Order: sequence, then structure tokens, then C-alpha cells
Amino acid sequence: MTNRLVTSRQTLKLGLGASLLAAHAHAGDSVDVIVIGAGIAGLAAARRLQDAGVRVLVLEASQRIGGRIRTSHALGAPVELGAGWIHGPRGNPISALAQQAGLAMYRTNDESFLLHGSDGALVSQAAQAHALARLETAFQAIDDALESDMPLSMALARHGQGVLDDPIARWMLSSYTEFSPGGPLEAISAYYFDEDQSFGGADVVLPGGYDRILPGLAEGLDIRHGTRVETIVRQADTIAVQTH
Repeated sequence: MTNRLVTSRQTLKLGLGASLLAAHAHAGDSVDVIVIGAGIAGLAAARRLQDAGVRVLVLEASQRIGGRIRTSHALGAPVELGAGWIHGPRGNPISALAQQAGLAMYRTNDESFLLHGSDGALVSQAAQAHALARLETAFQAIDDALESDMPLSMALARHGQGVLDDPIARWMLSSYTEFSPGGPLEAISAYYFDEDQSFGGADVVLPGGYDRILPGLAEGLDIRHGTRVETIVRQADTIAVQTH
């Protein structure tokens, strides 16, 4: 599936290059680039572009920045409602952002947990290993059989050999497979869901709050909150972005 991954990334780069360029954006403003969405990817892109002298406008549908980064301070201590870990901190650009913000990192052990069934009883290591083996077999069957993309839920139903009926496997699908892209099986590509690479090092959390990496990225950017993009139309040498 490596070739498909390369193709998808090339297509993504081409699509972003086309959709982000703009000439006349908001209320007659003239900008070079419109970034749609003030999640961390959008903020990082806008930050690098503006630092390079490019005129950037960021359009964000909500009243906040950060996307999946959502930290609550309501209890007097940071509680992560969205992104929680830096997965593989070694060489990870998120680690650099945390260091720039002066944030301490705390290493966690992903294998240190207790799993309870719906009846409250502990699930044995052997039962977990059996469920994981079933999942790996199901994923291999999907990889062997898939000729065109479909939701991962559909692929598992067709080729998963009943793995969706295994409650431990379903927990693993939720905790591992759905967790990474932040969406349900019905919205995850069966073609690309496991096509990624990871940085090295044990996962870490940010006890001071994940949201503290955002201000440095957003500083000085023109971010229009409450501005939902409805259409993007290419017109000759410009891109027309229409909001609500």
C-alpha cells in the first residue's frame, strides 16, 4: 500500500497548493494565501507563510483556535478534552513547539493499564492478545481483498471474519484505530487508515496544558473567527472563497 500512500500525499500537496492560493479574500482585502481552519495544521502553515513574508488570512468557522487541541481549565488544572499526547516526541515538531512554550513533558507508559469488561471483571492479557491477533488478521484480509476504497466499518463487516462482534476487539478499534484520526470507523478510509509513520520515543503528555503551544503559532496572524467557508471556486488565476 506504499505506492497508494505516495500518490495520496502528492495529490494532497497539489490540492492544497491550488485551494489555498487567493487574490481577493475578505471585504476586499488582498492576500496571497487563505488558510481554511485554525487547527494546529492551519496555524502552523499560516505561521510559516507569514514569517516568510506572505500575506495570509485564516478563516475559522468556530470562535476558538486549536482544532482537536481543546484544554479545559475549569477544574483548576488542565484537562485535555481533545489531543492528549505527543506520540513519539523524538524529532516531533510538536515537541519543538512545546519546548518553545516552556512546557514540561511527562513520559507515559502505554502498556500500563487495566482493562475491565462490561461486567466489571478484569480482561486477561491472554484475551487481549487473542483479540489483537484477530484484528491483525482482519486488517491483513482487508489489505489483500480491497480493490477500491470504502469506510473501514464496511471493510471490517465484509472481510473482518466477525471481529466486529468481539467486544475486546471493538474496544481496541475505538482506542487505537478511531483514536488516531479522531473519527468513527464509518468515516475512516479502509485504504489509508494504517498508512502512516511515527516518530521515536515514548509518548509524553503536557501537564501544563496542550493548549499552551497555540499562542506562539497564532501570534500576529489575521484570524477571522465565526467565518464558515461554503464554496471554493477557481477562476482563471485566482481562487474565490465564499463564506456564509
